[in-house]
Amino acid sequence: MGSGVAGDVETIREGEHAEASTPIELIRQKETELSGRVLAAKREADEIVADARKQAVAIVESATAESVADARERATKKAAEADAQAKTLIGEAEQDAVALTESIQTRIDAAVDFITKSVVGD
Repeated sequence: MGSGVAGDVETIREGEHAEASTPIELIRQKETELSGRVLAAKREADEIVADARKQAVAIVESATAESVADARERATKKAAEADAQAKTLIGEAEQDAVALTESIQTRIDAAVDFITKSVVGD
């Protein structure tokens, strides 16, 4: 006995399959069987593709959420750094203002003394 269609034809000739009496009927049966297998494979492939698409969407959503969270975290860090830098600059500016005020006061005092000596004479 052979295998495949040729084997089936040989089996029919030997009388083992009463329902498949002609080679054409056997070929039709095999075509129907193969069509069913192709259809099942196609359905399985469609399911695999659908699952892959769902996974891709989930990955994109997850990556988007992670990137948004990372962006917020970086923005918070940068804002904190900017705030600290601003506080430092304000502190330095206040120190400069105090030093300038002291310098101005010293010069005003010297100017008052100079004017007083010029007017009163010494």
